[in-house]
Amino acid sequence: MFDALKNMFARHSAAAGAAKRVLNVGGSSKSIPLPRHFRDWEHLLLDIDPRGGADLVCDARTLRESEAVSAGSFDAVYCSHNLEHYYRHEVDKVLRGFLHVLKATGFAEIRVPDIGELIKLLAKLDLDLEQEIYSSPAGPITAHDMIYGLGTEIEASSQDFYAHKTGFSVDSLVRALRFAGFGEIFVGPPLAALELHVFAFRAASDAAQRAALDLGEPLAIEAPPAAPVACSPEADAVDALYQRARTACDGGDWTLAATLCHQAMALEPDLPALHYLQGRCRMEQEQYESAMQSFARCLELRPRQPLLGDTLAQQTECRARIHRLRGSQDA
Repeated sequence: MFDALKNMFARHSAAAGAAKRVLNVGGSSKSIPLPRHFRDWEHLLLDIDPRGGADLVCDARTLRESEAVSAGSFDAVYCSHNLEHYYRHEVDKVLRGFLHVLKATGFAEIRVPDIGELIKLLAKLDLDLEQEIYSSPAGPITAHDMIYGLGTEIEASSQDFYAHKTGFSVDSLVRALRFAGFGEIFVGPPLAALELHVFAFRAASDAAQRAALDLGEPLAIEAPPAAPVACSPEADAVDALYQRARTACDGGDWTLAATLCHQAMALEPDLPALHYLQGRCRMEQEQYESAMQSFARCLELRPRQPLLGDTLAQQTECRARIHRLRGSQDA
């Protein structure tokens, strides 16, 4: 089966020649047009529901493990009103899947309901959840539809995957993209009512891409927490160990990274960035209780932003993993 799928994608590539490729994740049907900047691109549809004629019937949560889609094989991922259909703890897995299939110069274009602005609107106008917020081709859309998923679609399909399982404000979406590892993020104009529309580049955009997509200035994203300024041989050693630990962590060598963090903390026990990095390593090693202790210690040391926000996000994810693990053990 996987060989057949690979051959299909190879035929698509040969036919398209040098054409750029976009993977439309959760797009339902190719009859739904993509934005104009994709008009000359090869368009491949990935969807969990085969009824729309998807080129690849696949769960986006498994993109990194799928043998049917090669790493670095797409110039762009287009994901319109699909990311909200995953639980919050699954969003990172989906976004890392996008990174996996993107080329080094690629980007993800993502559209989701703007729940942050919806909440403000409901409060300002004193609206009920069941009141119509706007009209769409699918009919009237209520606040309940925006938060929980289009009720008529869920009822007609009897499929749970049409329900919304998380929601985003602009800050939380950007935070999720940063956490997943995207390098440069732009907020574009909404293409529908109460919508967030972002472009997230795997690394950085170039002038031609910014012109083609009509992008403004990228969001200012602070660099990862820096190691202490070296002012002594001991500080030099801590800095060297920290940088090696970060490199190991970025490469997925969690055991080496954790060991290097431990060595650095023996020299400098009160550096928040070390405890944060140690927590990440322990979480990836499924040592969740130890990871929670590391994140708690980092917070005790009062880190500044963005390390504070990153630590809180990791702590929340770790707590969710512990809850799921205990639930599966009880079952």
